[in-house]
Amino acid sequence: MFNPSFEKSILPEVARVRGYLRFRFPYVSNDDLDDLMQDGLLKAFRLWPTYDPERASVRGWFTMITKHIIISWLKKKRAVPVNDLVVVCPQHIETALHYKMELDRVEEAMRELPDEWRIILVRYIEGEHYDEIADDMNLRLGTVKSRLFRARARLSKARVV
Repeated sequence: MFNPSFEKSILPEVARVRGYLRFRFPYVSNDDLDDLMQDGLLKAFRLWPTYDPERASVRGWFTMITKHIIISWLKKKRAVPVNDLVVVCPQHIETALHYKMELDRVEEAMRELPDEWRIILVRYIEGEHYDEIADDMNLRLGTVKSRLFRARARLSKARVV
């Protein structure tokens, strides 16, 4: 069943949501993530009549649906939670702890960035293009690019990227 409003609203967000989820769940393989994104699209399609634009943006709504699908999938695989990190197999606890330590280092380095750099970096990581960020923040394209460059350089200097 074809739904033009669903297609027009959700499909432009798929790449951004996938980028965010790739960043959020780095230990889920690309193939599994693609399958889970497909499941998310199917569930979003079924739930589309209940979507309320006053409660959430399309991207936020679709992200939450897909994120919950991933979390459920990980639980079915008998995942062990470690704070915000999930270990798929107990044999991989050392790897998970390494991820957790790296995540903590990245978060600390990101907190030390100036707000205007951090906001641009996060939006870029989530899949937004330079021109979209510039328009939304009422900045020149060159300003967005230079702030992103500086943020990356600072993180590189802190050895987190």
